[in-house]
Amino acid sequence: MIDDILSGLLGGYLADRLARQVRPKRTSDFDHMSIDELGLRNNWIDVAGTLIGVGSFCLMFLLLVNLGPPDVCRLGLVFCFPATLQLLFVCIVTLPKGTGRLREFWRFHELKHRIRLALLLSMYIPLAAIGAISAFKVFLNAAKVFFNAA
Repeated sequence: MIDDILSGLLGGYLADRLARQVRPKRTSDFDHMSIDELGLRNNWIDVAGTLIGVGSFCLMFLLLVNLGPPDVCRLGLVFCFPATLQLLFVCIVTLPKGTGRLREFWRFHELKHRIRLALLLSMYIPLAAIGAISAFKVFLNAAKVFFNAA
């Protein structure tokens, strides 16, 4: 247990150091807007996405515990599907107003978390893809079980 705590602390420290080395881009199309203005327009999306991610993680974890022993797809559902839901939420909220609005949100997200968007998306997109595939497989298996039982 102590090794898990130490590895978590060391991993967090290294991730923090890496994030400080990979700063947000210096310029963007949204430099005419102040960080406060970007925050007023986009912070609610960021907060709601975080709540969706945390809530879906808790819900998926409870379902995993109640569904029996975990397999790879269920673990992917628990740990990656929240990222899928977060990205889906951001797209649903911003894309009806155009891709510029989506880019504006990501610029705010980049500035708020002080890390380059390319690094963030290089983590978010694979997690979201694994989550979507896992959800598809879990629900497909559940449908097979349901229709075979009926």
